[in-house]
Formats: sequence, C-alpha cells, structure tokens
Amino acid sequence: MEDKILRFTKEELEKQVQVQTHELEEHNRKLLNEIAEREKFEEPTPNMAVFPEENPNPVFRVSLEGKILYANSGSNYILGKWETGRGKVLPEMFSKKISYAFELQKPLEVEYQVSDQFYSFVISKVQNKDYANIYAQNITEKKKIEEALLSAKNEAENANQAKSNFLAKMSHELRTPLNAILGFSQILKMNSENNLTPVQTGNVDHILSAGNHLLNLINEVLDLAKVESGNVTLNFQPINVVNLIEGMESIFRSIANEYGIRLSLVLDPSLMLTARADKTRLKQILLNLVSNAIKYNHKDGSVTVACKPLNRERLQIDIIDTGFGISVEDQSKLFEPFNRLQNENSEVEGTGIGLTVTKELVELMGGSIGLVSQLGEGSHFYIQLPVAEKL
Repeated sequence: MEDKILRFTKEELEKQVQVQTHELEEHNRKLLNEIAEREKFEEPTPNMAVFPEENPNPVFRVSLEGKILYANSGSNYILGKWETGRGKVLPEMFSKKISYAFELQKPLEVEYQVSDQFYSFVISKVQNKDYANIYAQNITEKKKIEEALLSAKNEAENANQAKSNFLAKMSHELRTPLNAILGFSQILKMNSENNLTPVQTGNVDHILSAGNHLLNLINEVLDLAKVESGNVTLNFQPINVVNLIEGMESIFRSIANEYGIRLSLVLDPSLMLTARADKTRLKQILLNLVSNAIKYNHKDGSVTVACKPLNRERLQIDIIDTGFGISVEDQSKLFEPFNRLQNENSEVEGTGIGLTVTKELVELMGGSIGLVSQLGEGSHFYIQLPVAEKL
C-alpha cells in the first residue's frame, strides 16, 4: 500500500515537473522572441541613436506605407496629438513624405506643426531595408526667433518707408517757397543795374548762390526718397557714352576751374561704346562722381575721366583723381546715406547722399560701382554698365 502511494506521488511530481518545464520553455521562447524583436528594432543604422529610448528627441521607425514599427518615449507627444501609435499608421500627409523619401533614396527633411509646437523631421531610408528611420527635433524656439526677426524686419521696412515718405513730402514743401525766393532774386538781379547798389547786388548774389545750393540738397533728398521707396522710373535707351561725356565736358571744366583742378578726358570715339541706360540718370551719376573727384582733391590736383570696353556685354567708365584717398575702413561705409566720412567740418558742402543715390541708380540700370583707393594716394571710382544690343 505504501509502495502504491509512493509511486503515485512520484508520478504526480513528474507530471507537475513536466508541466512546469513546458511552461518555463514557453516563457523562455517568448522571452527570446522579444529579445530578438528588440534587437531587430535597435539595429544600428546611420544617424540612429544607439539607445533610441534614452534619446529625448522623437525617434520612429516606419514602413513604406507609414506604419509605425517603433517609437521611443520622446515621440509620445507627437503620436498623442496625431492620435496614432505603434502598430498604427502615421497621418496621410506624413506618409506621402515617407514614400517620397523611399523614392529619393536619401534623407529628406521636412517641417510640420504639431498642435502649438514646430518640429523638424529627417526621414532616412535604411539601406537594403524596407523601412525608414525618422528623427525629429523640436524647433519651436527657433521658429519664434525667426518670426521675431521677420516682424522686426517688417517694422524696419515700414519705418524706412515712412521716413522716405516724410522726406519726399518735406522736400516738396520746402521746394515751393524756395523756388519763389529764387525767382524773385533773379528778378532783382536783372534790375540790379538801375535799382540796386553794389552792396545790394552782392547780397542778391549770395541769396541766389545759397538758394541754388539748398535746391540741390533738396533734390538729392528727393532722389533718395524715390530710390528707397522704389518710385524711380528709368527710360532705357542706347547711349553713346563717349558722346555723352564729351557733351558734359564744359560742365566738368567749369567745376574744375573753380577748384583749380586739371581735367583730362581719355576717350576714343572710334570705339563706339554704347550703353543701355537712362540718359538723364547717367548724366546725374557722372556729374556726382566727377564733381566729388574735383572737390575732394588737392589744390593743383588732377581728375581723369576715361571709358573702355570690358567684354562684349559690359563697358566701364573710370573717374580717377589725385585727391585725399579713402581708408579701407571708410570704404565699407562710403555708400551709406548721410555718411560724409568725417568730412563734416570740410569746406566742401554736401549731405552724404549723392554716392548712395549714385550706387542705387547704377544698380537699377543693371550695372555696378566700385572703388580702388588708399589714404593719401587718390581714388579710382569706376562704373560698369551693360552694353546696348546692336540693332
């Protein structure tokens, strides 16, 4: 009897051991499968974090169809807002980008707004695999900075536009009474021989001189306002540059004689240099550059005006002086408005606007302006303009 009981007990124990062994083997099998699955998802690929779960940034692995194969904890916010998750499909608009990345066979970067946050996503197809890794980064702060910069830029442009409008209106308001002053002064001048004393005639001359100077300054301010507001209208036409410069020679020589400067024109009429430009504005540009070269020069100095072809598409006009020269540091500020480069106390009057307007006009005509200069050794200004097409 006792033997039967022992045998029964032994058989029961063996059955229990077999059951538990089977359960243990099944558990081990599941565990091994899970480990293998994890190892598959954590397979190292280019740009993939070795431990995605420890990465605070969102990391996904998705199939071609956009099904989420893996997502780390850093992606919970995005997936929650998209109402999706592991084993589910990403939103359609994002799935299309994944398909495109597979076609490209190279990383694709896209930006999306997720609720009130902005993210940059890099979709990178894994080589020789049918899935892609997605790495995301929150760029909300960067976007805020960009928006702040854009807002500041727009505010600055609006302020600049308001300034230009004010300058234009103010200049028009000043020019109206000034024209009246100049007009009546000219009438007095015409009748000075019979009605004015020599002292009074001299005073009228001073009024006319100061008035004309002020009128020139107002015109410069108006030009600047027009240029900055984009209200400059150009009448492009073929212009024989040599003929244009020769036609302005008397004006140049009059200014040069006033300052005691030698003027030389080095021109070859046979070259037939024809520029595509606005004639009135080109004359304004040349008058500004040549008069500056004369005024900011040493006594008994010289100014040379020359013209030459550069290639089939462009020509160059050179204005070379033996004046004071400009330091490298100041050259970078030369074309800024109202910047006279420490010449405020100079005997030469001006606003510091002329070169700013000159540069803008040259560029509006498709050209460029440059400078070669050293302090104490004179300056070489040059403008390059497009050549007019031959008819």
